[in-house]
Parts: sequence; structure tokens; C-alpha cells
Amino acid sequence: MHKGESTLSPKETHSDSLPPLVPGLPYLGNALQLGADPVRFAVNNYHAHGPIFRAKIPGREIYFLAGKEANDLAKKRDEEIFTNAEMFKQFREQIGPGLSSIEPDAHAHMRKLIRSAYTRNNVSDQIDTLTQVVDNFFDTLKVGDSFDVFSAMQRIVTTQLGCVLFDVPPGEYFPALRTYMKTITEVAIFRTRPQWVFRLPFYKNARKRSMEMADLVLQQLQSKKAGVDRKQTSIDILLKNNDHKGNAYTHQHLISEALGPYLAGQDTVAGTLSFTFYTAHKYGNVTDRLSNEARAIFSPQMSAGDLRKLDDFHKLIKETMRLYPVGAFMPRHASKNFEFKGYLIPAGSAVYSATSVVHFLPENYADPFTFDIDRPPGPGGSFAPYGVGNYACAGAGIADIQLMVTMAALMRRGRFELDPKDYQLKIATMPVPNPGRYKLKLVERY
Repeated sequence: MHKGESTLSPKETHSDSLPPLVPGLPYLGNALQLGADPVRFAVNNYHAHGPIFRAKIPGREIYFLAGKEANDLAKKRDEEIFTNAEMFKQFREQIGPGLSSIEPDAHAHMRKLIRSAYTRNNVSDQIDTLTQVVDNFFDTLKVGDSFDVFSAMQRIVTTQLGCVLFDVPPGEYFPALRTYMKTITEVAIFRTRPQWVFRLPFYKNARKRSMEMADLVLQQLQSKKAGVDRKQTSIDILLKNNDHKGNAYTHQHLISEALGPYLAGQDTVAGTLSFTFYTAHKYGNVTDRLSNEARAIFSPQMSAGDLRKLDDFHKLIKETMRLYPVGAFMPRHASKNFEFKGYLIPAGSAVYSATSVVHFLPENYADPFTFDIDRPPGPGGSFAPYGVGNYACAGAGIADIQLMVTMAALMRRGRFELDPKDYQLKIATMPVPNPGRYKLKLVERY
């Protein structure tokens, strides 16, 4: 029988018992295993226990749902059985009622309203703008210079999103935005720092500066007419519409939406770019292929459709996202009692949808923990780098374009190498999986 298939007849259930519990340490439970390598933890326990199991960390018990059947469940019943509101409660208190932190009905309504503002089409004619941000960064480098990849990508990604979505780059506000997002994630989402951190001066100052940035965005948008002097934004859409209860969206909704682009990609898109620059430069034959393709094909005048001509970059990014998913889990809570594979998940339970487990199943990909730029595509449902269902990344289409443009734009300008050359990847897991602090060195300008 295939892993994850139920041995139960339709009438049999385990609803009077709990899903398997992963063995752990006293008090710490599975915290060390999860902290060391969350993806391996989920994959190994899928193989050991099937598509549903429990784990414990201090103060919490978590239900894990993994594999294709679990992903299909989220796709079909997402907002019916899951909510982000509890997990992101403190996040909402610190930033405002944004898309990721509101109740399911409100989330479904808002997501439908603002969907058009976050599609590929909204940035497909701004590849020159995305490229200019990369060129501005490259122009600060001289041959022999090394740079920290993750921090550089964080600034590049945040600047790109600010420019293409609101025409307001973060500029001097970036350090505050970074501190703001990092602290909230550590305290409110992953709980690796205590709540009293929110009372410390460094955080209060970062929050104040970030709110100034949000006010600046709103002021800039108000100074130009949507559809005439600038593109329509998600904020314009919220101003023209009411929430799911028929009430006008509040100023706090607008503040949260104004901050969204400057916070959303700092770890996810930047982390993916950092992993991808690592795989691009770890393997010499891959590096040469990419460099040649970028110099021969890439241009700031390309359309989004033209980007598919960058075949090696497309394969590189897809394989890197498969092997190093930054959105390995979708943490939520059960909004009501529901059953999966015969087990009852009670309302209020913490639930992690381990959506990326499908990336590492040998029936989907041969030798799944090995990088292979020429790996053939997996079967349907075997690739979920942005999550699944209506809680999946709303800006996935924009992220796809950012990844392609940023990689190709930088590699068309110069040749880089890992610094040191023999660097071996050391994955950090907080606030989301990232490749740690490694560097690239510019060795030749083109």
C-alpha cells in the first residue's frame, strides 16, 4: 500500500484516539529536531507515521498534516476548516488587520477583492524597474568585493516591491522595516523571543519608523489619481469597497496593506534568491550555463512572457525551490472539528500543513535530497513552493518574476564565486529557512 493510504474502511475511524505522537525529550519535546531541520523532520515522520502525526514543543502540541492528500485537503476545504487569526493574533495587534491575520470569512472576501493587484500582470511591464534596482546594487561593487547574499537580497526585494507596487522605495526606512518584521515574526509567530521584547526601545523605534513609511505610502498614493497618473493598487481597491460585513475598511486596514509589500518578501523571496544564488554558484557547469544564457538573452526590455526563454534559469529556480522551500509549513489553527484519515482534529488545535513534504518523496522525484538542474518535472501535485489553498502566497506570480529577473539581471553584469570557494550550505531556520550568512565575491565585470 502507498504511504499515507488509510487501512480503515469508510465506517472505521480513529476518532476516539489521537494521531501518532513523535517521540521527543522531556519538556522540550521535538523543539530541537524542528529547529535543526524542519523539512527533514516532517519528511521522516511522514514516512514513519503517515500523513498525520503530532509533535510537541514547549507550551504547544502541533498536528502535522503532510503529503499529497493533506495538500488536497487544504486546497478543497482551506477557509472552511483552517484559520490564521489565532496564529497571527499578535501579528495583527502589531501591524494591523492584514490579509494574513484576519478571520476566514474576512480573509476570503479581502483576498478576492485585491487579487488583481498581486498578479503577474501587475508587474509584467515593469521588468526594467526590477532590473534597475539590481543594477543600482551591482554598481556599488568593484572586482574583489564580497557581499552578504541574504541581507543584500532582502534590500533588493523590498525595494523592488515598493517601486513596482506603490512607486515608493523604502530607502532609509529599510533597516527599521527589517527590524520590525524580524522581531514580530520571532515573538508573535515562532515564539522564540518573549512578548516583553515589544516594550523595548529598539522595537518601539522600528515600529514608529515603519508606521511613518506606511503613512508616506498613503500620502504618495493620494497625491496621484489611480488609473490616470499611476496604476490602481490594493489600497485603492480597499477604499472603493466594503468588508465582508458591509463596513468600510478602516485606516488600520490601509496601514497594514501599505506595509505588506515591504514586509512580505523580506524572508521568503529573499531567502529563495539566496538559496538560488548558492546553487547557481556551487556547481561550475551550472554557473557557466546561467552566465551564458543571461548575457545572450536577458534584457530589461523583456516582457514577462519572454522570461520563459531563460530556460536554464527557470529550471534552476524551480529545482532550488523544490530542494530548499522557504515556505515549508503553513501554520494555522483548526477553526472547527474536522477529520482526516480517520483522526479527529479538534477545533482550536495548532495545525501545520507540511506542504513541501511532496517535494521529497521518491515516488515524485528520484534521489529527492540531491540538486539536479535538469531534473524532469514531477507528477501533478508534487510541487508546492508557495503553499496550497486560499492561504497560499497571494503574490506568488510577482515573486516568480522577481526571482527570474533578479537572478538573470545580476549574472548578466558580472561573474561571481562563493566566498570562500568551498563554502558548504549551513541552513538557518529562523525566521524562515534561509541559507545563513554566506557571501559572493565579484571576480569579473562584463
